[in-house]
Amino acid sequence: MALIQLPTRGVYAHRLGVRLDDQNQATLKDYLAFLRETSRHPSAVTVDLVFNQLIDHVLARDRPFRAWQTARAAHTATAGAPPRPPARRGRTPGAAITAGDTQGPPESDPGMPAERTR
Repeated sequence: MALIQLPTRGVYAHRLGVRLDDQNQATLKDYLAFLRETSRHPSAVTVDLVFNQLIDHVLARDRPFRAWQTARAAHTATAGAPPRPPARRGRTPGAAITAGDTQGPPESDPGMPAERTR
């Protein structure tokens, strides 16, 4: 039985462009083919579905992240929303990151990996 299940509820979706290395792209295509071949509703199997469920499954098991998220939510509820980081130049605040972006992450964010270029 596949770990990824078809959605049972509608959700509001946000657009996000991502870059995958060759191996992950091949694995994703293979997994999509597997899900479509073994699903009762193959047309419901999308890349969006797989990414959302992978994030749900992986992050649900990351205990340090969950503890941080809970503490942050509690702090936000008592102190108000955390301050927003300054907008990066040349981009509208809240704009989606697309595959065409060439601007890397800000130098002050050690949590973001550096972008590779070909």
